[in-house]
Amino acid sequence: MEEITIEFREASRLRLQSKFTFLVWSIFSLFVIGNVCAQGGGPAVGLKLLPSWNEPYGGKVHSIDDLKKVLKPINKGRLDSSAHPNLQLLKGVHYLMPIEDATEDLKLGRVVAGQIVGTPGFPWKTLHYKAFDGNFGGGFNKLYLILDGANQVVSAQFVNESPGGINRGPGNKLALLSLGKVIHQTSNVQVFNFITQRKKGSTGATVRIEVKPVLGVASSGKNKGKGSNGNKPALFVVDSTLRTTAGTKEIVRWVVPQPIVDLIYHCCTMEGVGKGLSSGGLSTGGL
Repeated sequence: MEEITIEFREASRLRLQSKFTFLVWSIFSLFVIGNVCAQGGGPAVGLKLLPSWNEPYGGKVHSIDDLKKVLKPINKGRLDSSAHPNLQLLKGVHYLMPIEDATEDLKLGRVVAGQIVGTPGFPWKTLHYKAFDGNFGGGFNKLYLILDGANQVVSAQFVNESPGGINRGPGNKLALLSLGKVIHQTSNVQVFNFITQRKKGSTGATVRIEVKPVLGVASSGKNKGKGSNGNKPALFVVDSTLRTTAGTKEIVRWVVPQPIVDLIYHCCTMEGVGKGLSSGGLSTGGL
């Protein structure tokens, strides 16, 4: 009888040990998987915004009026937080690609600037950017990668800070996109760089903005610029040119996909912003 009791106790101990080992390995596996996804090894899980993304901006500001003028013709009027893994923003960079993967694939140098995109009209202190110097073709010498709350690339912007200056050569041609006809154009604006909140200063300065669909990304042929319904391009460029009496001073090319167009336009126009308005199904996450 004593031998049976000992065998029973030993069997129970082995079962408990087996369950404990299984539990430990399960926790370890979840930890590893979580780390891989956090470091960019997993698939995009959707657009991530801060819980306060729809907080209001006080007072009347030019950027909101200008954003509405620029984006209204291409706004679809719906909020979309889906991953869209086949939506390519630039050659080698798809929508919601982790920033680590994007910088590695593009072979970018060190980050020269980075901060929150605080432009009124954008989601409240939710998007941020990292800036890089380089030669991106067409005279563009600076690239901004705009990121969501999970450090995923949601948009891009190129800046030519010295139009007509020194010829930097062809570079990597990242900014040279295959574009369609102008959808909309306006000169009745003050802001020419919506990512860094830059607007014309002197009364003699003018800003001209043209919105065009992207038909292909850097001649790769992988993105034909069609949305899920095939009716409208899913990717656009907003080309801004700042001119003074001395000539062209700066050129900005903002590459923006449909989901971000719709999100920003929504933020510019929604009623009761910051007063308990629903996030419309968009997921949230910390920076």
